Amino acid sequence: MRLFVTGSNGFVGSAVVEAALARGHEVVAMVRPATSIERPSWGSHPSVSFSRGDLRRPGDWADDLDGCDAVVHLAAIPGGDFFTQFAATVLGTEQLLEALGNHPVPRLVHISTFSMYDYRAIPDGSVLDEDSLVEARPLDRDEYLQTKQVQEQMVRDFAAQAGVDLTVVRPGAIYGPGNLWNAGRAACRWVLLARIRALHGPEAHLRRELRRGDRARGRASRGDRNDAQHRRRRPADPPSSKQLSGRRGSKGSAARSPCRSGWCGSSPMWPTP
Repeated sequence: MRLFVTGSNGFVGSAVVEAALARGHEVVAMVRPATSIERPSWGSHPSVSFSRGDLRRPGDWADDLDGCDAVVHLAAIPGGDFFTQFAATVLGTEQLLEALGNHPVPRLVHISTFSMYDYRAIPDGSVLDEDSLVEARPLDRDEYLQTKQVQEQMVRDFAAQAGVDLTVVRPGAIYGPGNLWNAGRAACRWVLLARIRALHGPEAHLRRELRRGDRARGRASRGDRNDAQHRRRRPADPPSSKQLSGRRGSKGSAARSPCRSGWCGSSPMWPTP
């Protein structure tokens, strides 16, 4: 098969390309214009060709879809503010689907996310499968879930209209050589989530509480570092109460999500509060 892979230079994308080559497939790896082809280990493989372009914008890269048997869509940005993630995840997918309308490919594999599931509505101890509930209130979650949810729905709508054979993969914790998963930190967050759920019920805004806990831990960590630096400078002179009070971080207001202000209120997936 001939595969067109977006996000091929990322952690998962590189592994997908390596696996495809090991199985004898040809790969068209889409990369940004400035990406060095020597960087990935498979960059010089004879069965790899590169398609250079910005997925967020139309371009000649769309012509490289011709002759492909399947598209593996991995391109997305898991961090940054809402607009950064929206541009890469949603607008990039929109351009890809438009290109597929002009250069049809029979099969599409879309990499979604485990975050799609509504973990607050799924009973403890139950089995998570394709029929499990997905998040019905994305505004209560982070920008990553909000953009990935729109992305997956766009892909599903396109596949239904175009008659494309679609496979959606929702991976969870992804780790491996070069990207180790901090299981201890993840476990601590899940314990905190369980405590909040026990205190406030499944309807609590868990993400908001988790962020508040992260900010508190960050302030405590900065205070510990400041104390250590002060002790190194003046070991015999403890800090004054004025100095201690000056270390306290001000409680800044969090940046307001554009979706919470109604910016995405026109979308049926994001009803205006």
